[in-house]
Amino acid sequence: MNHNLFIMQGAPGCGKSTFIKNNNLNDLVISPDELRMIINPNPIVYNADNNSMEHGYDFTSKTSRLAFEMANNIMTERMRKGCDIILDLTAANRKTINKLLRTAYEFNYNVNYVNMQAGLALDVINKRNHNRGMRAVPDDIVHKMYDNVNNYAYTDGEHVITPDEMLSMMYITVDDIDGKYDGVRIIGDVQGSWARFHKSGFDTSVMLNPNILHVITGDINDRGEAPDKMFDWVIDNIDRDNLIIIRGNHDNYWRYYGNQNMLGYAGGRATKDSMNLIHSKSKHAHGDWHVMRKIAMQTERKFTDFKAIRYNGVIYVMTHGGLEPWFLHNAYNASMNAFNLGFMSSEDFYYGSGTIIGSGDYKIDIDRMIEDYNDDSIIQIHGHRNNYNYKPDAFKHVFNLEQRVEYDDGALADITINNDNSITTRLVK
Repeated sequence: MNHNLFIMQGAPGCGKSTFIKNNNLNDLVISPDELRMIINPNPIVYNADNNSMEHGYDFTSKTSRLAFEMANNIMTERMRKGCDIILDLTAANRKTINKLLRTAYEFNYNVNYVNMQAGLALDVINKRNHNRGMRAVPDDIVHKMYDNVNNYAYTDGEHVITPDEMLSMMYITVDDIDGKYDGVRIIGDVQGSWARFHKSGFDTSVMLNPNILHVITGDINDRGEAPDKMFDWVIDNIDRDNLIIIRGNHDNYWRYYGNQNMLGYAGGRATKDSMNLIHSKSKHAHGDWHVMRKIAMQTERKFTDFKAIRYNGVIYVMTHGGLEPWFLHNAYNASMNAFNLGFMSSEDFYYGSGTIIGSGDYKIDIDRMIEDYNDDSIIQIHGHRNNYNYKPDAFKHVFNLEQRVEYDDGALADITINNDNSITTRLVK
C-alpha cells in the first residue's frame, strides 16, 4: 500500500467518467471539468445546430486555468492526508498537467496512468463525444487528443495500468505465511528511542534470524533521544524480506524529510528537531538535505498502512491506530482472501477508527470495542493510542503496543506470535 495518484487518460468520449461512476469511485475524483462548472455554472451560449440559446459549458482559457489551480489545491490537501486520488481529465499533454505531476512528486505519490482509450477506435470515441451535447468537444480537438495520448511520453517511475488493474488495487490481500516463518515478532511505537530499541535486541534479530517475520507498527521517530540512529537502522534494513514497517502518523512525515519546501507540512517541534538531528548526525544523510530527501522518499515508499497475515489459521491485522472490528469484518472478502480497504487514506489507518476526524480519537476505547466484538478469526495489533493504559496482553483479540516508550516511566512493547499461536509479551524499559 503506497500513496497513489490515478490519472484517467484518454480523449473525450472514451468512457472515463462512466467507468468512475459505474465503480462507485466518485468520492476519490478531482475533475477540472466539474470545477469549471463550479466556477461558471451553466453559461448561456448560442447553439448553431438548432439556432437557439442554451445552457452551455465554459471552455475559456481563464476558467480552465483557474480550474486546474483549484484541482491542484484540492489535491495538495488530500495528499497531506495520504488519500488515493483519481484525476478525471484527458492527460493528453504533459504541459497541461505538469503542475499536478510536480505536486504528486513533492508528496512522494506513485503516478499511475489508467489508459481508457486503449483498444477503442477513433470513430467510436467520436460517436460518444457527439452524444455529450453542449459539452461535446470539436472533432479536430478530439483527434489531436487521441493521437497525443497514443504518443504520450511517460517518464521513469510512471506506470501505465489497465482499468482492471486499478480496480484490483481496491483490495489488500491477506499474506499467508504458514511454512514461511517460525514466528512473528512485533514491536510498537519506538519514537526515536534508540536505547530501548537496541536493548530489545530487535535491531540485531532482524539480521540474525531471517526465519522470524519482524513488524514495527509505526511511529519510528520523533521525541526520542536518537532519531538519527533509528533513521540509519531503517535505511540499512528496509529491503529485508522479513521486515515490515507500518506507517504511523509520525512516519507520514518521512516523505518531507530533507525537503525544505515541505517543512510547513511536517509535524510539530519534535518532528523538526528529529529532522535536524538526522541531517547533522546520520551516516546516510551526510549533512546534505538533498541526499536526506532522496533516501527518505525512497524508504517511505516501502512503508505500508495496513498489513494482514494469516498464521496457523488466524488472521492478524496490523495498523498503527486500530480499526473498529465490525468495519474490518465487513471489509473482508473471504472468496478473495482480501480486505476492500485499498483506497482508504493513510490518515484513516494511522489515526484509527473513531468519531474525530484528522487528529486521532484518543478517548474512544478501541481495545474494549475489539475485545467485545469477540471475533476469533481476526486479531488486531496496533499502537498509537492507549488512554486506558492497557498492557499489551490485557485482551485476547487485540494487542495494544503503545506503551509511552519515549517517557522515563514508559516501555517498548515487544510481542512474539509463536508457531503454536501462543503469544509472548514483554516490556523493555
